[in-house]
Amino acid sequence: MAAAQSTVKIRSLTCPNCGGVVQMRGFAHTLSVTCESCRSVLDTSTGDAATLAKVQAKYTVQPLIPLGSRGKFDGVTYEAIGFEQRYTIADGETFYWQEYVLFHPYQGFRYLSESSGHWNYIRPTEVLPNGTFHKSYEGHVYRPFQKAVARTGFVIGEFPWRVEIGEAVTMTDYVAPPNVLSSESNAFETTWSAGRYMTSDEIWKAFNLKGHPPKVSGVYANQPSPHDGKPAASFKMFGIFFAIALAALILISMTHKTEPVYTGSFHFDPSAQSDQSSVSPDFELTGSHSTAVHIESRASVSQNWIYLQMALVNRNTNESFDFGETLSSYSGVDQGESWSEGSSKQGTTVHNVPPGRYYIRIDPEREREAGEARDALEQGIDYKVAVFQGATNYGLFFIVILLLLPPPIIAWMRYRFFENKRWSESDMSGGSTE
Repeated sequence: MAAAQSTVKIRSLTCPNCGGVVQMRGFAHTLSVTCESCRSVLDTSTGDAATLAKVQAKYTVQPLIPLGSRGKFDGVTYEAIGFEQRYTIADGETFYWQEYVLFHPYQGFRYLSESSGHWNYIRPTEVLPNGTFHKSYEGHVYRPFQKAVARTGFVIGEFPWRVEIGEAVTMTDYVAPPNVLSSESNAFETTWSAGRYMTSDEIWKAFNLKGHPPKVSGVYANQPSPHDGKPAASFKMFGIFFAIALAALILISMTHKTEPVYTGSFHFDPSAQSDQSSVSPDFELTGSHSTAVHIESRASVSQNWIYLQMALVNRNTNESFDFGETLSSYSGVDQGESWSEGSSKQGTTVHNVPPGRYYIRIDPEREREAGEARDALEQGIDYKVAVFQGATNYGLFFIVILLLLPPPIIAWMRYRFFENKRWSESDMSGGSTE
């Protein structure tokens, strides 16, 4: 024959205000309870119930979780036995949130708080947190987030403390998402509690509630960021692909064969009245597909300059790739320090050039500057032009990098946007500083 299971008897008392029967599920732990009939708040800390408050606020707040509901947290089933609405006033505006008292005969009390669809499962701390500005508790470092005066506006059910309507305490929150650490202080004591963020769906599932949970509004103090860790992961992937692209570029540069297809020497005579343009002999760009062509120019300039307007022209199609290069070289001494600027060597890479017969057209330009002696240009300027087929396409490397950059930048911007919304609600200066 199976042994009969012992049942826990529910304690009850008579309301001194209306005579109604008031049941208490928290046993001797319950220090105050509300009468369901007249909503008086009763003090149960003594043998006879005494009325703490006969009349509460005229309005009634309906709990989202009905009292008497049972929910499982961390493998333990708790019963919702108390409910209170609290509020704080900031900049002339009143902000409300709700708290639930959960009870288990052997595990004691736990609490739930709800604000704008955000929930926290809360337990009393077993030891005091360490630290002054930032707090350390159970391996987490908490940053100060908010300090405010919290008041009790409406209560129903049972509480393990003497509830007083309008009672005010100074509340300070510290966050380490998804965790929160809170202190409540009055003239007599300071109590600490630790909580973790929970979603409405998790709460509804824990209590097996019907219907839909309230919609979430805004970003809560300890709400875990959906973007947490993503910027670091994205930049790590960027670093990996950047290294791969760089290694590929180096490998291509080392193994890629660059062939000279034309080299020519020219002279520019600024005193000549004739056209100084030059056209190279035809040269062949071989292959079955488009290639990169590098055109390199050098000039014998010293304290001088020359501009070369050039065009790579397809002999058969007359397709032209136009570009220009300025070759210059200047140096001197200024206040005892040597200086130099310009370069007598320049290079331009033309990409996606189809195979075929080509020639280079060169139009040199050099005008005498104001104050420049006429004989400074009498000797003219010698310059060379060389054409190489199969040049390494460095532009493609930078295009790849530009394509790889947006994902980590967007991930970082989303993370910062979420964190900025979180800390915009903070009134603790320096709390968001890493």
